[in-house]
Amino acid sequence: MKTKFKTLGIIALAALSFTACKNESKNEMQNENESVEQEKTVKNDKNQERKIDFRHEKEAEVFYTYMDIKDALVKTNAEEAQRKAKDFADNHEEKSEIYEPQIYTLMAKISEVEDVEQQRELFNELSQKIEPFLQAALKEGEIYKQYCPMAFNDEGAFWFSVNEEIFNPYFGDKMLHCGSIQATIK
Repeated sequence: MKTKFKTLGIIALAALSFTACKNESKNEMQNENESVEQEKTVKNDKNQERKIDFRHEKEAEVFYTYMDIKDALVKTNAEEAQRKAKDFADNHEEKSEIYEPQIYTLMAKISEVEDVEQQRELFNELSQKIEPFLQAALKEGEIYKQYCPMAFNDEGAFWFSVNEEIFNPYFGDKMLHCGSIQATIK
């Protein structure tokens, strides 16, 4: 009789442990899914924080690709800058006139270059070409024109950002916050 109770107790304990592990695994999966949802929310919130609106979706695509390239250069990540430019160039080749031919051409050139310093030179050209495009395309919000006087052997260069805080794409972490706001496009 004692053996039966002992056996039933072991079975009950095993079943309880199995159920607890199964529930824990289920909870972990729910937590992972919630994390993914939170990441999506953070990303969406980040886009909403920018409070930037363009007259047409195509203009927003150009600007956000520009921002992705800038962010990659801030991190001195040539592969990421190349990939972002390539994604844009590959997906918009047939519409290059719509996206301002010079802007499209410069993004296509960035997609072909592996050296971060050459990418930064092309990005400088891209920044110069994109300024009138942004002035015409922006419907709502603010874009900051930021300037680093030390870029390119003290020749200086500018870029655009949605944040007031300076993150320098020409020096990356060497001189991350070198620069100042020169103008605001509204």
